[in-house]
Amino acid sequence: MISIGQHKLLCGDLTHGAIRTLMGDERADVVYVDPPWGPGMLQAFATMNVRGSAPHLSWPDFLRAFCDAVVEARAPRAPVFVEMGWKWAPDLDRAMADVGLLRRRCWPIAYGPKSAPWWNALTLYGPDDVALEMPDPPHGEAVTRAVLAAVVRPGMVVLDPCTGLGMTARVTHKLGGAFRGVELNSGRLERAAAWLRKHS
Repeated sequence: MISIGQHKLLCGDLTHGAIRTLMGDERADVVYVDPPWGPGMLQAFATMNVRGSAPHLSWPDFLRAFCDAVVEARAPRAPVFVEMGWKWAPDLDRAMADVGLLRRRCWPIAYGPKSAPWWNALTLYGPDDVALEMPDPPHGEAVTRAVLAAVVRPGMVVLDPCTGLGMTARVTHKLGGAFRGVELNSGRLERAAAWLRKHS
């Protein structure tokens, strides 16, 4: 466990209880996450991991574990925002519905160069009363900033179960929130932690 001011991060596998270990009895006020998109990316990230995650975990099993962990970690009525490739978004919708979280809104978001972006989905699950305005273009960190600025207030707990290099952590910190993050790869987690240490 890494504690930096009001933020906490953990290197671990969400399919093996890492979110439960990180959160304890605490519950997230907001969840914002960009998990692996499809079985290919899932296996690529598992292969990067130095802690021995299950490299043969199936895509349906991952989604089931992911959704179970999110439901357990969120506070009642906490919004859940998930970035996902269009191809895999229906799989995510079904898995979320199985744990009682319905898709409420979906926005197209852009990845890649602004001159030639590829389009994917940002989906809101849970409450249906979240109002936000997407940036134009809806690209990169501007999307994360717009979403979190609409729902995060100082002191709120923001959970990212797939922290990566820490974009959600950076935005949460700037908004005065308390970040909670799990990341499979220790190198990526350390880069997120380094930014928080520098700016806390």
